Amino acid sequence: DGAEYALRVRIMDLDPFAQRIRYEMHAWMWRDDRLVTKEIRGLALTFYFTEEIRLMLERAGFVDISLQADYTDAEPTRDTDFVVFVAHKPNVPAR
Repeated sequence: DGAEYALRVRIMDLDPFAQRIRYEMHAWMWRDDRLVTKEIRGLALTFYFTEEIRLMLERAGFVDISLQADYTDAEPTRDTDFVVFVAHKPNVPAR
């Protein structure tokens, strides 16, 4: 449609101890060299390490925990974009 976009992100707060980061995101859209819209949004993220999630699943009663890379059956590596955790609870029928 001929629109042009720009996005700027900056870190507003970083707490390495809590593994949290807060961003401020600015987005612009132009059409025919005219600014059509501008938005400012906040985004807060909490980071969890793979082993932390595994321990949380175990503590919640899940067993047979396995990890898959990028929605495949492959093992995750350092280049994996998404890690999928597969687990089940004993005495709970699988779907």
